[in-house]
Amino acid sequence: MSASFASVWAPTLIGYSVALASYGATIGQLIYYVGAFPSDRHLLKTLVRAALLRDFMFDSAHTFLSTSSLYTSFIRCRKNFSLSCRLDLPRYLLKAGIFIIFVVTFMVQAFYAQRVWIISGRNRVITFVVVWHLTCSRTRTPTFEALSTSRYQAWSAFASAACDAIITSSVFYYLRPGRTGFIR
Repeated sequence: MSASFASVWAPTLIGYSVALASYGATIGQLIYYVGAFPSDRHLLKTLVRAALLRDFMFDSAHTFLSTSSLYTSFIRCRKNFSLSCRLDLPRYLLKAGIFIIFVVTFMVQAFYAQRVWIISGRNRVITFVVVWHLTCSRTRTPTFEALSTSRYQAWSAFASAACDAIITSSVFYYLRPGRTGFIR
């Protein structure tokens, strides 16, 4: 295996493996929730199931698109190492996969921004900072091409990471006093 082949495909296969594990975890969460909490209020059941099903649908689409891309790269083009074989992959599959990742990341961060709003007692400052970073990470990406060629790509990645860090820190800060000290 050449160094260029390994450097290109190793991160892809590692990411694909992590995505498959996440897909399995989503299915497990959906099955667990349905069986473990039968006495939840109807509205709460509907909201949780809708969120899990939406995540399940997007994860299913992402898994399908990733699998078809890797199938083309490793099975169909296994004897033909030319660039033309690799480029024969339908462009819409790759674009749709990247778009789904973009949408899922936005939905998850927006959901957690709402959770920060609730657990912080409607703290406007923290929620504003989270929403501002969320917005900054998604601006300047009006088209698919902007997702991969924008000069703001590094800024967008930083803003997304900052959004995740602020969400994690604020959830930890607000939920930490509620710990009882008892080990379950």
